[in-house]
Amino acid sequence: MIDSPRGFGFTALWILAATTGSLGQESKNEAIAAQAAEKPAIKSFEKIVKEFEVAEEKFWTEFKPLSDDSEKHPNDQAIKDKMDRKWKSWPTPDFLARLIEFASADPRDPKAVDALERVVQVSASVSRTDKQIRPLVNQTLELLMRDHFDDERMGRICCEVSIGMLPEREKFIRDVLDRSTNMNIKGSACLALADYQREKMQMSEIVSKSGDVAIKNIKKANYFDPADIKEFREKTPESLRSEVESLYERVIQEFPKIRYDRGPRDGVPVTLGEVAERRLFSLRKLTIGKEAPEIVGEDTEGKPMKLSDYRGKVVVLTFWATWCGPCMNQVPFERKLMERMKGKPFVLLGVNADPKKDGLEKAMKDAGIEWRSWFDGSPPGPIASRWDIRGFPQTFVIDADGVIRHIHLFQKQLDDAVDELIKEMESKTAAADKRETSADRVKSKN
Repeated sequence: MIDSPRGFGFTALWILAATTGSLGQESKNEAIAAQAAEKPAIKSFEKIVKEFEVAEEKFWTEFKPLSDDSEKHPNDQAIKDKMDRKWKSWPTPDFLARLIEFASADPRDPKAVDALERVVQVSASVSRTDKQIRPLVNQTLELLMRDHFDDERMGRICCEVSIGMLPEREKFIRDVLDRSTNMNIKGSACLALADYQREKMQMSEIVSKSGDVAIKNIKKANYFDPADIKEFREKTPESLRSEVESLYERVIQEFPKIRYDRGPRDGVPVTLGEVAERRLFSLRKLTIGKEAPEIVGEDTEGKPMKLSDYRGKVVVLTFWATWCGPCMNQVPFERKLMERMKGKPFVLLGVNADPKKDGLEKAMKDAGIEWRSWFDGSPPGPIASRWDIRGFPQTFVIDADGVIRHIHLFQKQLDDAVDELIKEMESKTAAADKRETSADRVKSKN
């Protein structure tokens, strides 16, 4: 096994140099060899990643036409069979297995943690029912706990583990929070656990409000297994909310100045305390029954745009991007909603998270997106940051008084919510007209 720069073999050479005053030629050669020996391992990791990127791009390029055909011909069994055959060549499971093998071969290699972190990142959006990926995720978390528990990168990894609801992920974060003595890691684990429980709370809210409709959609999506659905039904949003708020408050009190290791905002490092405060603001203010915060900015054409300008209308506010597949999948439904609501006090508005405006206008035109959007830039842009948007798409339904009435609704549920609010407005208008007519009659009699 090759020693890393932190291993005994390499260090011993430099101890020898310090005691003799200089290295002999033979020792110099050994030192050079030890340094060179590191390069193949690093290249191996980078080679795996590069090969996967090429294979993944090829796979999705070939899969997309089949997916498009399936949408056009949903009952065509031949197309479904082609999709099933193509899906068997999905490169992700093999890629993740190779990364785990690389990390297991030499845990002391500095790239071992990078490899395991990549597994966590790639697997975040994979279905919990996926029988290929889930064992690989479990193996990855076990290796991180066994071989890299004190690595400074564990704090960042905890935050990444919080994305994607797996019981194993929750246990991992709780174990790190309970056992770590490193304040940086412990603080990040506390924030990660709050984020994880918040996602669970949101699922519980959806199930409690939409009942059987939500359960049916969850089962159809095949993302959660029966045990998950049972937990969503049994856990009340109120009990989860209490835990989430307590965890965010703990971050603010115990770990406020620790750097949030998920990248700076506008070049300025963000602290765990700042992130927790933003999350609490979202939890307490960006919730059903609260007035929606003002949004001021420019649209995708550079024109000024304010959310309050649309007061008096039912507003569907969606956070989206052209790079987000699920966002673009919603566009046909959003177009139908816009068409159906023509002539009514309704508006659909977007907050766009594309990195640049270049090509955005064409992409919107090609997709048939005719409604206005604020341009917010790559996430987290200023609007997405204030609204604490952690995933795309995200939808808020706001009534004519500017109050948030629904969150996380799509397709039929979104249609039904808008219809309900429009009827509510029409009823209020009819009642007001009736009162005005009655008042006019009384005046005329007098």
